[in-house]
Amino acid sequence: MALKRHVKSRVPADELTGELKAELDGCTTKFAVVSIAEKRQIYLDEVLDTLGPMVTHVHEYKSGDMERMNTLKALERAEREAQLAREQAERDKIAAEEAALKKRLADQAQAEHDKFKQEQEKEKETFIQEKLQQMREEKEAAERAAREKIEAERRAAEKAAEEERLAALKAK
Repeated sequence: MALKRHVKSRVPADELTGELKAELDGCTTKFAVVSIAEKRQIYLDEVLDTLGPMVTHVHEYKSGDMERMNTLKALERAEREAQLAREQAERDKIAAEEAALKKRLADQAQAEHDKFKQEQEKEKETFIQEKLQQMREEKEAAERAAREKIEAERRAAEKAAEEERLAALKAK
């Protein structure tokens, strides 16, 4: 590289050892060489004048190239849009399946809840019927006991009256 040779020729031989030489040898671009030259205050005007301006390659398109590029871009854009549409359709399908699953689960939960409520009502009704039966039996037992008590008292009263009558007859 002409820039490296120019920089090396402008630096005294005793300074061109070690660090500077390693830096210059490590440069891979013209910009790095220019940076080192600026640090050492080495003027590159003459060498740059001999090298001339930096030439960049500009691609010249032929008449059909632009049409092909536009067609390719349109095809790529259409493919991207089609891919986005497929992805959106997949997301919509997943969302619909999720909604259907949620509805089915909600319906199952409601059915189980209704069944539980029916069983609970049935158990409540059975409990009430059993309690009423128990209360009827207790009432009947209490009435029977009361009748038996009244009957026993009546018999006792009759027996006492009979004994009194007998005692009154014996006493006469």
